[in-house]
Amino acid sequence: MKQLYKISALLLLVILFAACSDDDDPMYETGTYVQSAEFTDPDAGKEYLLTEETASNTFESYTWTASDYGTPIGMRYTIQVDLKGNDFKNAVTLGSTQNRQIRFTVAEINGAILDLGVNDAEPTYLEMRILTQAYAGEEGITPLPDYPTIYSKSLELLVTPYVSDPPELYIAGAQNNWTHDVYIYSANRDSKYQGYAYLNGDFKFSSLPNWDGNNFGAGANAGELGTEENGPNLNLPEGIYWLTADTRALTWTSKAVTWGVMGNIVAGNNWATDIEMTYDTDKNVYTLTGDFVAGEYKFRRDNDWAVNLGPGNEPNILEYNTNDNIKLSSAGKYTIMLDIFSDPTKLTYTITPAN
Repeated sequence: MKQLYKISALLLLVILFAACSDDDDPMYETGTYVQSAEFTDPDAGKEYLLTEETASNTFESYTWTASDYGTPIGMRYTIQVDLKGNDFKNAVTLGSTQNRQIRFTVAEINGAILDLGVNDAEPTYLEMRILTQAYAGEEGITPLPDYPTIYSKSLELLVTPYVSDPPELYIAGAQNNWTHDVYIYSANRDSKYQGYAYLNGDFKFSSLPNWDGNNFGAGANAGELGTEENGPNLNLPEGIYWLTADTRALTWTSKAVTWGVMGNIVAGNNWATDIEMTYDTDKNVYTLTGDFVAGEYKFRRDNDWAVNLGPGNEPNILEYNTNDNIKLSSAGKYTIMLDIFSDPTKLTYTITPAN
């Protein structure tokens, strides 16, 4: 009987301890939170004039207080920006971190404003906020869906952007020894990028020609981009790819491609079949060397007319899907070169006598 009393007393103590613990250190309950993060620096209402000459400079370094879910848990903070009064319906993600501070460059802020549809160098009112999500693991890459997303109060700022050449999204990986000398571009100066690249294994996208900006690796699912610090890399087998990436929707696509010459500059081949070009890994161009006759030709992708290149309005400049052909005036041995990599906004070609 005494043993039974001891067990009952022990159970009562456990229940009382749990009740006290609930009162003193409440555990998280679904749909509730204790406190959201809030900006501590800089102050709201600051005004900024952006210039292309200072694109790589620091725009601002932001710091904030910690969010609190009422229980010890890993957290990731994401900074978003939108036009003032839009309730963050079209929010652009600037970056994320497990720390309570982050730095953005002038180019990153300018790009975000252009992503929001601002196309003029006019003063633009913006609102910025901190989005907090609970994560598990030391690297903070496993979200905990049972915990709600917490939003800070918005921070208002007035920014005058600059309008420049189409923004670039750089590619660093195994194919170029993790340098940032390859890029794709945004034709509409928004968050959607496209272009060609030679890839061979792991790689990442980056907003700057270094690792100081926003970097994009593999997301949780195929076709998704991740922004986690030290997160997993993207990966493709060796080849030439047509790439698209949306740094706002955090998505990307890839399509392996080939390029060839179609025309009547090869004896006996009167616009019948493509002559495949060879990719030169050292020069980062396509080439084709052979004996040609006088005639006309075009470049075609994937042996199909859906994507082809003909002469543009400037010498040696190519345009997509034109009605005109490139002309070869005299027969001889030539090397035809196609460059779709050096400047994704301006594709070029040359044809030169070969030994």
